[in-house]
Amino acid sequence: ITGNDELQTNDGGTGKYTSTALYRDYSAWYHIVVVLDTTLATAADRVKYYVNGVRAPISTSSSISLNKNTHAGSASQKWTIGVGYNSSGNRGTTRDRYLAEYHYCGGLTLEPTDFGEFNDDGVWVPIEYTGSHGVNGFYLEFSDPNDIGADRSGRGNDFTATGFELSNPSSTSYD
Repeated sequence: ITGNDELQTNDGGTGKYTSTALYRDYSAWYHIVVVLDTTLATAADRVKYYVNGVRAPISTSSSISLNKNTHAGSASQKWTIGVGYNSSGNRGTTRDRYLAEYHYCGGLTLEPTDFGEFNDDGVWVPIEYTGSHGVNGFYLEFSDPNDIGADRSGRGNDFTATGFELSNPSSTSYD
């Protein structure tokens, strides 16, 4: 979610997808699933956003090319989570938000129902994901303050956390 309260995906080149819905309830948790499949014939279907189990409307300023190999999931690609990039590709502003879990399932095309379901009251609730994390995939649950970037997928990836206050639980900036 950008500083404009939009979901945005950019392939680092020509493709840019932006939600037309705004997400401004800062007291709410949002369950977000992004599906990228460049093999789909319809350009508007190559990137899909789901928010709380419902496909979100998007616009494109340009679309990802059919069958494009993206950097997503590349072993040589550096991952950053919670950081935006400017139009020159340089690291921009960090995003002030909380993440409860983060799954990346490389090379797999999954649906929101792999991660959540509607309960009897019609409220979208998360469920435990039990599938594979695919090629170069990972699962971050952010549960261990001594190793906040630990990968729980079993693949052995590990992220270096920066910008966190993890040493003093009584600190007002403790994450």
